[in-house]
Amino acid sequence: LSMVDLAQNGLVPLVTVIPQAAIFFLLLAGFAVKLPVVPLHTWLPDAHTDAPTAGSVMLAGALIKMGGYGMIRVCISIFPQVARDYAPLLVTLAVISVLYGAAITLRQTDLKRLIAYSSVSHMGFVLLGIFALGQVSLTGAVLQMVSHGLITGLLFAMAGLVIHNVGERDLTKLGGLARQIPVI
Repeated sequence: LSMVDLAQNGLVPLVTVIPQAAIFFLLLAGFAVKLPVVPLHTWLPDAHTDAPTAGSVMLAGALIKMGGYGMIRVCISIFPQVARDYAPLLVTLAVISVLYGAAITLRQTDLKRLIAYSSVSHMGFVLLGIFALGQVSLTGAVLQMVSHGLITGLLFAMAGLVIHNVGERDLTKLGGLARQIPVI
């Protein structure tokens, strides 16, 4: 399973049995669930809502980035031509993810769900950068994954502090936090 050999030689034994596009889309589907890409994103808000603070920090900080890493490292490096052929479809999905995630974020009243849906939107930018298929866009996608991991992990940590000290995560009931938790 040498990635260098696979990228140089392709999947020669498998290609005679299974078309490259089928293998590409099977791998892409798994990575798209993890990234999360609309319409495969529905697990993320529930996972963040139900997880303890440390779980949300780990999930947002590192785990959802594995989908983007897999797309770059496996899908694009092993199947560059298939990626080019289907890039317009995936760029369209990316734009839908960005807009849908942002629109749903604006309607949230639960603090953890708000951050989770914003992650769907942000990961849409990662997908857009990956399938724009340029060196600058791939670098931007990786930079977005790193910055999202740091910032969103810290946002969930702060949300956890607020929820722990106030006992509430409904945004409509969180007014006056400066008096309740002045240090945070």
